[in-house]
Amino acid sequence: MKQSPYDWSRAYARQAQADLDAREALLNAEVPACQHLHFLRMACEKIARAHR
Repeated sequence: MKQSPYDWSRAYARQAQADLDAREALLNAEVPACQHLHFLRMACEKIARAHR
């Protein structure tokens, strides 16, 4: 079954939210700043794909 552009957009948006949630879970943890930036970058990329 072929997925519609809307379905792809929603899937990327859900993945972006999961990345932001993962970053949120790390806020009180002792992790390097690069880990926070990594999750933010992944979320931004997926938000851009969702918009596209």
